Amino acid sequence: MYQKQIFFTRIITYLTSAVCLCTVSLPLVAQPKPAVTTSQYTPPRRPPPTRGSTVPLGTRNTPSQTQKKPYTPPPNIGKPNRTEPAGRRDECILGEKSLTALIPVTPEKLGLTIASRPTFFFYIPQTKAENADFSLQDENGNIVYKTTLKLPKTSGVIGLPIPNVATSPELQVDKSYQWTFSLVCDAENRADDKYVQGFIQRVSRPDLVAKVERTALKQRPSVYANAGIWHEMLTTLAELRRANPNDAALRAEWKSFLDSVGLKDVAQEPLVRL
Repeated sequence: MYQKQIFFTRIITYLTSAVCLCTVSLPLVAQPKPAVTTSQYTPPRRPPPTRGSTVPLGTRNTPSQTQKKPYTPPPNIGKPNRTEPAGRRDECILGEKSLTALIPVTPEKLGLTIASRPTFFFYIPQTKAENADFSLQDENGNIVYKTTLKLPKTSGVIGLPIPNVATSPELQVDKSYQWTFSLVCDAENRADDKYVQGFIQRVSRPDLVAKVERTALKQRPSVYANAGIWHEMLTTLAELRRANPNDAALRAEWKSFLDSVGLKDVAQEPLVRL
């Protein structure tokens, strides 16, 4: 009996030791490293407004001949597409780059704003045109704002604000507008205009306004970008770049935002004043 107890005790001791050795020898599982994120602008997905029709790209009448057309608001935000004007290049535009609107490069070409009078940005290539036209059309096809501007002598990105004067409109909240920017290549034959078109919608974001007011100036573009507000993101960053022309970080941030929405071709073009 005593010998059986010794035998069972030795077996239990052996098994306990084996379990301990197995536990100690288990490999450590490496913890996954946190993903590295980069700051970029992501176009928001918005519900589709009422659909209609619009003047197709590549066909254009002179301003005096333009008739009121049903308006086509953007149905949603989709995959990147070109924001350059359709049609062949001719003697009006010199060099390789085209007239380009600085908006998210999507089929709908929609930018959001919280401003009643926002700023629009365009890349102006080397061109023989001396003047350009800009017009803004409401959902009923009415032209609510129109201006002619003299183009800069050098190529680059311009900012075109709707002026804060009694004769210029305030954009209405939750309303979409279609804009058209045209290079006047031949004043006698406006069919030769090179132009881009897109859409803008004003949204109400009092929470965002309060957050921006509490944010340091150089961090404001990222706040707007995270909220999907394109026009104020670009306007704020352009103002920072003009105030700090030698700031490499601001230039890099500008390039990063434009790259993120398909505007790589013009992301390093200089800002020029009208």
